[in-house]
Amino acid sequence: MRSGVVAAGAGLACSAAVLGGCAHGAASSMIKPIGVVTVDSHRGCKPGSAVGAWHGRPEVEGSGRNATLWALADQVPFKAGRDVRLTLRVTGHGGLRLSARGPGVDDLPAVSGPSPGGIAYDRPGDEWTLVYRFPSAGCWHLRFHRDASATGLWLTVRS
Repeated sequence: MRSGVVAAGAGLACSAAVLGGCAHGAASSMIKPIGVVTVDSHRGCKPGSAVGAWHGRPEVEGSGRNATLWALADQVPFKAGRDVRLTLRVTGHGGLRLSARGPGVDDLPAVSGPSPGGIAYDRPGDEWTLVYRFPSAGCWHLRFHRDASATGLWLTVRS
């Protein structure tokens, strides 16, 4: 009986350690949250990316592998059919490759960019500016790749 209790306790400790690893790093505590970009019921959609504010502008925190991503948006909520300008800061090495996927679209090209630079955006990584025009409302997944890293944003676009 005692060995069963010890095994169960060890299992709970391991579960807690795994869950603790899911928390965002210290960088996420530096933004002042103003809301969460919610997601619509679109097949394969994950919870929306956290939105905060940076000097009065909407800032979206991305998530990924071997990289951090911060994006300044020119507006929220995001609206279908309107240009959305994003200034990105992405850590890693190499050029930036991007893709966007949403309702009925497997690979939406950017209207312009990614272009290096933009503004003096004080976040880690290299800076790029790009513009997307989402053709329809729903959940959109923007993915950004550098040599050995990938990161992305989950955005809800409204009609």
